[in-house]
Amino acid sequence: MAAAVSAIPPVAPSAGARTRQRLPVVLSEAEVRAVRGRLEGDPALVVGLLYGGGLRLMEALRLRVQDLDFERRELTVRNGNSAKRYNDIS
Repeated sequence: MAAAVSAIPPVAPSAGARTRQRLPVVLSEAEVRAVRGRLEGDPALVVGLLYGGGLRLMEALRLRVQDLDFERRELTVRNGNSAKRYNDIS
């Protein structure tokens, strides 16, 4: 005959470790102007797209020339999963 299996008592829920909420670091307008003023060439272009266009880093780095449409004043931004969104060029 098989041995009787005893019931396992339920485990009481435990509180997890608390994580600190980190506040985002936001630069002032003067600090942004100072950083952008020191950049030249490609880095200045990428930072301008990140800051002015609201692009994420990989979105800015994946841009191609054909993603710019000056007639419609539009910038096509592609995600890694082929999703698209459009930003206005001002």
